[in-house]
Amino acid sequence: GGGGGEEEEMSENEKKARAGVALALTSFIKFRTKEMKNDRKFYTFFDSNPSLFEWTLWVQGGGDMIQSLKDRIKQIKPQMAKDPSSFRFVSAVVCHVCQIADGDIRFGLVPGYWTLVESVLGRMSRYKCVEYTEPMVQCISDLLQNKKLLRFFVEIVLYNTDSLDPFSVDKCLTLLEEWFMVVAPDMADPLPSNMCFSLLYGAIDTLLQQTHFQVLLKTLTFVYMNIGRIYGKWREKYCMLLLERRFLKLFLHWHPEIRSIFHKILVYRLNRLGIKEVSSSSSSSSQSSSSSKMLEHQLRNTAMRVVEMNVANIQTLSPPPPPPF
Repeated sequence: GGGGGEEEEMSENEKKARAGVALALTSFIKFRTKEMKNDRKFYTFFDSNPSLFEWTLWVQGGGDMIQSLKDRIKQIKPQMAKDPSSFRFVSAVVCHVCQIADGDIRFGLVPGYWTLVESVLGRMSRYKCVEYTEPMVQCISDLLQNKKLLRFFVEIVLYNTDSLDPFSVDKCLTLLEEWFMVVAPDMADPLPSNMCFSLLYGAIDTLLQQTHFQVLLKTLTFVYMNIGRIYGKWREKYCMLLLERRFLKLFLHWHPEIRSIFHKILVYRLNRLGIKEVSSSSSSSSQSSSSSKMLEHQLRNTAMRVVEMNVANIQTLSPPPPPPF
């Protein structure tokens, strides 16, 4: 009976994951349509980069040769969805555009760009993150030269990650760190505004509820390295997640490495939040200022408590025995 229930649960989780991936792909289609409309306004990109648009077709032979070539081109898209070498091809195209394009690159105006991105997302959505190959990962990193794509890659990899599997969690968070480094090289650089902060918040909250210390350690290390890239209301939500909802579990955790990294987050990451200057003319501004002050006060007290605990631990250590004579 227990085994059957587990299979049903796994099946239900798989259905939710597939539904999430399908939602991410649908969101990408809507995003692509919107971007294609916006890109049409940037006529100067055509004039500044003629080599990207003045491609000519030269073949020897009659109409049959040209028709054969056109038929072959139509077969490229389904082939892109199967051929392993397609990732290297996409990487080469993106790197070529980045090298020769002049000024702000409007990737959506590059011929065939959206077809290539859609094929990579489709391939990516069919695999668990632990099954991603090196060419696929490198291809995604290259595509993130267009920072607005980060959201869709993050959504797919999160939906395809098993939160109960330490290896899967480690692979997922390692990929996210690598992609964050591409779009925000400095630890204080903000992530793109269209980033799926809500989904990432839910994923971090879920991982912090796990009991496996390797999952917790990897998650807290990820938070330590990347919380500086999150600003505004979402940064406050992450702060309150660590200070309220998951505080006691992590602050008093049985494993010393978990306690240590959590204490470092409190002292070196959250305690640097500060207070933004706001106008006191409106009630909403007054409430925001009060909320920020309360949050900073809580951070300061918590950080001081961590320091006091560490000092007390050092003072209570017994001195080493004298050397024998």
